[in-house]
Order: sequence, then structure tokens, then C-alpha cells
Amino acid sequence: MKRNKVVTEAFSINPDLLYPASPEIEYGEKCWLVDVNGKKYFDCSGGSGAVNLYHQHPTFVKAIKDQIDKLIHTGWNVQTSVRKELIQKLGNFSPFDECAILLTLPGTEAIEAALKVARAYTGRKTVMAFERAFHGKSSGSLTVTARESFKKYTVLPKDAVIRLPYPIINSSDNEDSYEECLKRIREIVKKACDEGNAPAAFLLEPIQVSEGVLPAGREFIIEIKKLAKEINSLVIFDEIYTGFCRTGHRFMASQEGLLPDILVVGKGLGNGIPVSAVMGRSEIMNALPSGNHSSTFAANPVACAAGCAVLDIMEENKVDEYAALIGKKLKAELDNLSEKFPFICNIRGEGLLIGFDCKEKNSEESSELVKRFAKLALDNGVILRYGGYNGCTIKITPPLLMEESDVEFLINVLDKVSNEIEADR
Repeated sequence: MKRNKVVTEAFSINPDLLYPASPEIEYGEKCWLVDVNGKKYFDCSGGSGAVNLYHQHPTFVKAIKDQIDKLIHTGWNVQTSVRKELIQKLGNFSPFDECAILLTLPGTEAIEAALKVARAYTGRKTVMAFERAFHGKSSGSLTVTARESFKKYTVLPKDAVIRLPYPIINSSDNEDSYEECLKRIREIVKKACDEGNAPAAFLLEPIQVSEGVLPAGREFIIEIKKLAKEINSLVIFDEIYTGFCRTGHRFMASQEGLLPDILVVGKGLGNGIPVSAVMGRSEIMNALPSGNHSSTFAANPVACAAGCAVLDIMEENKVDEYAALIGKKLKAELDNLSEKFPFICNIRGEGLLIGFDCKEKNSEESSELVKRFAKLALDNGVILRYGGYNGCTIKITPPLLMEESDVEFLINVLDKVSNEIEADR
């Protein structure tokens, strides 16, 4: 008999990062995860916002199994019928009247591809990215991700990115206001253009999710689009998290007046299977020379089948409208909780992408309170994610096809946890 060696998972799965110590999950059913001991947990993280239908949706699972029986892999440069099908369906689902689509694997790769496209189209190198932005952790994406701790061990090019302020709607600091941010942005952009460093693109998350569910706001986005047009720059939306009905819209870009030049999507397209894409007008997308961006597993047949099934289910079931309806009910229930428990504050978001902060009696936001909240929720059968740029945000990103009974269970647990915390304050 072979001796078992000492084997552990690498540092990236430090127990302290598992929101909090995660149960060992064995299987999933709809919005629920079941651990190795048979205990059920409501998945309020939705697979980090990627499981936009729910776990093991039967139509979705069948599509993947059927594809596996036919063809698993070819390589990026061999055409398949399921690849062509996904391209057509994704284009139909997108907010563009006409578009070209570049399929990629993880979202961080899609960001890097989008930056290449923008630079190829404009002939410029610099990119404008925002404070608190999160666009991925691979080297190219780290140039536009804001958090310095993520960049510590990566050699990055200098002067490739100019950082812009991003408004915080609930902030009491005037510097974070919509008007002040725009004023500072215009000053920064003017200086760059005067120095011959006009940007290729503005890269924007319509809602910054990883750093605290922070909506940019419709007016801010429209002003950024106007500014980009004035200087012949492109606007790229990173909708890896906000796309595919998460916010109660197919995409944030689907709303009138918000269409960007380039749209980056991922997460919910695969419902747990890695697949992402970059979309835009063919005039822009085809500026990147053929073969300049490719990867072995891009347009993988199984991933394409997953994407086709997701789009079919979303279209047939009007998942965007359903997520908007359920999200409105959940947000109203959270508003009620905040009235009962003053430490719950700053409820924000759209659809089933919701965040709220926890604060102490002195009104200071509290990361320790948030960690305790998540731990008590886990003890009561709810998996929550927490974080944000100041570590004080609870994130609500469940599967979009959650039922009203799921909402009731979630609110009951949040109420119970809040009561326990309030009793000790």
C-alpha cells in the first residue's frame, strides 16, 4: 500500500479567507449547498456571484452532459458548431445591435484582451482606471486593479495606468461625491492629454463589487462616456460580476444611455463553468490582429454548451425581470432590519447584487462586526461573503432563481443574527 504523503492546498486557501472557515461541501441543490455531514447551507454568495441560475439546474446540467458525450476539447483554432451557436446567442442577448465577440476563459483574461483591443483600435497605450477597482489578479489585469497588496509580487509596467476617483454614494466625505469626483477626473484627464498621454480607454465597473458593492451611478457613467467621446477614447465596462441579470438587467449596459464601446463579461455566463467574453462593434474588436490574443481552452466546447444553456434559460424565463422583483423584496426586508438594528447601514445595490455595512455605536464602520455577522450566519445555515475596501461590507449575491421561501429563510437568519449582535452591544 502506498503511504499518503503530506499534501496541503496552497496559501491561496488560507482558512482565514474562507468567509469564515468554510464547511466542506459535498453537493448542491438549487440555492443550497450540503456539506459532508449532511448539513444544508443557503448559498448567499452564489459561487462568488457566478451561479446566476442555481446549483445543478437540470437543463443546464443536461446540456453539459450531452456535450461531454459528443466533444470535450479541440483547441481555440478549430471551429465547432457549439462555438458558433454561443457566439450567435451571446450577440443576440447583448445590448449591441451589431457586435464581434472574443471568447476567453477566466474574467481576468477577458480584461487583458479588452485592453489589447482598446490599444490596438486607438493606437494609444495609457488606460484610465478607477480607485478601488478590481479587474483580476493576473499580471495584465493587476495593472488596472487598484489594491496594492495584490500587486506586491508582480512586476508591472510603469505609467500604463492613470488612476481616477470613483464616487461613493453613501460617503459623508465631499471628496467622494459625484460632482467632486468628476471635477478631479477632468483635471487629471486634461493634464494627461496636455502631456501627449491621451488614454486609449476608460475602464469602469458600473458597480464595484469586490471592494464593497459601490454603484457608480447613472449620471456619473454618462458623464464619463461624454468625456471619453470628447478625447476620442473608448469606454470599457467590466460587467464580469454585474452581467447576466445579476442587477435586474441583462447588463448594466442594457439600460438606455449606458452602452459602452467594449463590454467584458464572465462569471454568470457559465453558471459555474469558466467562460468569459469581450464584446463590441466589429470595427473596434477587429482592430486587434488575428491571433494576437488566444488561449488553449478558450471557446472550449463544454464551456460553450454551458453558455448556450444559460442564455436559453435566461431568455425563456425572463430572469432579469425575476431578479429585479425578488431583489426589490429582499432590499425592502433589509431596510426593515436596518430600522430595527442601527448597526446595519448603507444598504445599496440593484437586483440581487446588494451590500450593506456594519457600524459600531460611535458610527465607525467595523470589520470585526462584519466578520462576527458572517460567522453567526454560517452557524445558522447561511454562507455570506464579506469584505470591501474598508472590510465592513456584507455582500448578498445569491442565485437569481431563489424562491420566496429562500428569501424568508434568509431574512429570518439575518434577523436572528442581528438580534444576537444587538444584545451584546
